Amino acid sequence: MPLKIGFLLKRSEYIKSSPVMGEIFNLLRQKEVEVETLSPEENFIDLSYYKVSCHLYVLKPGVELSLSLASILHDKGAKILNRFPASSGVQDKIHVMGVLQNAGIPVPRSYVTGEPRQFISMHLGKVPVIIKPHRGSSGAGIKILQAGEEPPPDLKGTFLLQEYLSSTGKDIKIYVIGNDVFSIKRVPFPKNVEEKIGAPCPLDPKLKKIALDCGKIFGLHIYGIDVLETDQGPFVVDVNA
Repeated sequence: MPLKIGFLLKRSEYIKSSPVMGEIFNLLRQKEVEVETLSPEENFIDLSYYKVSCHLYVLKPGVELSLSLASILHDKGAKILNRFPASSGVQDKIHVMGVLQNAGIPVPRSYVTGEPRQFISMHLGKVPVIIKPHRGSSGAGIKILQAGEEPPPDLKGTFLLQEYLSSTGKDIKIYVIGNDVFSIKRVPFPKNVEEKIGAPCPLDPKLKKIALDCGKIFGLHIYGIDVLETDQGPFVVDVNA
């Protein structure tokens, strides 16, 4: 029986739009691996018949419905990459920042609120801040507010606020597969394929250790971390399964 791998994706068209996924699928098929794409947001799924049909599932982060279905597969004994508890944990940015702080990983000063306007009346209103939805992904919903600037009146929900740190102008994106670590530099909010690919860059031992520690802390095997280089040293601003 050939190896069968199921990919839990937001939408099937993601395969065509991603500079990586199409190549991954081609390589797997060349090795005679059967590939199945599961796009729960596009399909009507009867949970009575939802069962483990693949040897391995790969969970694309940032999709709430896929995460919910992964929880069912996890309970049924499916092998998932990354494991459901790990992927679920890093989906919550508030949880991520709290855990990293507790572990001594350098992160920006972070605040939590369901009412972003509160920060205007606090000392935080004197410095630029980044407002992030606490369960967002791919940069969606992120807003940068300058010192004293008020949040948009229609901004509602639960948010993570982080002090804006001046950096070199490009972020370091670190990718980890097991114990193999890769790094690129790219613009903070890439808008096209070329910007997303970035340029390879060397990684010093201290930052490599931080990257591997993040994986151990959250129980991740394949993941990425976003790092800012500042005059005060590197700061981890996000961890993605």
